[in-house]
Amino acid sequence: MVKSAKKLIFAKTILPHDSNSMVKNGSNPTISRYLNLMTDFGFKFVFGREDVLIDFINETLRDEPGFEPVTSLEFLDKEAKRLREERGVVYDLMCTTDSGKRFIIEMQRDNQAYFINRSLYYVAKSIVAQGEKGRAWKFDFDAVYIIALLDFKYPVLGPKLRTDAMICTLDTHQPLTDRVRFIYIQMPNLGADDWRDCKSDFELIIYLIKNIENMQAIPFATPGTLFDKIGNYAEYAALSDDERIEYDFNLQGYRDQVNTIDYAREEGLARGRQEGIGIGRQEGIGIGRKEEQIAIARSLKALGVSDSVILKSTGLRPGSY
Repeated sequence: MVKSAKKLIFAKTILPHDSNSMVKNGSNPTISRYLNLMTDFGFKFVFGREDVLIDFINETLRDEPGFEPVTSLEFLDKEAKRLREERGVVYDLMCTTDSGKRFIIEMQRDNQAYFINRSLYYVAKSIVAQGEKGRAWKFDFDAVYIIALLDFKYPVLGPKLRTDAMICTLDTHQPLTDRVRFIYIQMPNLGADDWRDCKSDFELIIYLIKNIENMQAIPFATPGTLFDKIGNYAEYAALSDDERIEYDFNLQGYRDQVNTIDYAREEGLARGRQEGIGIGRQEGIGIGRKEEQIAIARSLKALGVSDSVILKSTGLRPGSY
């Protein structure tokens, strides 16, 4: 890995580009060459690999003072890392490194109320799981890091791509402990329409996660790099028949969810604006946002999404929509 995208050494062999971003793969002539890494299956299938996750963690934390690069890791639950929670909205990978640090890697596609609190809850659960019975235990638990990839903008985090947080004093910002770390990555804030606009390898990773499905080749994937590994594992043609069936089904569900939420958002805003014409712009915007949340909630309910997930997504309780 290098600090600047300008120093990247390009691969000598690059597959030819095509005007059409889709390629022929087996019996499905319209599937992309690479998996969509925003899907449950795609994200876990690629980042659930030890070598990929090690490189990702090391690149994410490379500039942290005193950080020791990860050389090996073990998934805490080899079955859970391929499971999804509540209709595929939340994707988690959990592992412990050779130095004892614990990492929670989460892909969050849809905005949810109280998301920061929930990430704190996840970290707290990982800490509590390390507790030992008896008076002899001195609360010497391993550090827990959560790296949350957000496919939405979360206002409290501001306009930055990445926000790092930990427990510190209010006046001096002096860290009180090194056992808890939060890293939030707002992917819509990447600000790169082309990979050449990326300023670091870290930004290139985020760009690849967002755009690999629409790429014919990865021009910055030199052999042995994280980009090369992601590209190799994300090849649709390399999937087994069972994996293709699972991915195709998961991809369709992902697209349906995206379309449903986008439509509900547009419908809610339009309805609110119309109703707000006679009562002023500010009140109209407020109604639009309320109608948007109600429309999203109703659409999710029609898809069979649980009340708890709807509450987290919209802030609306059963009976209010």
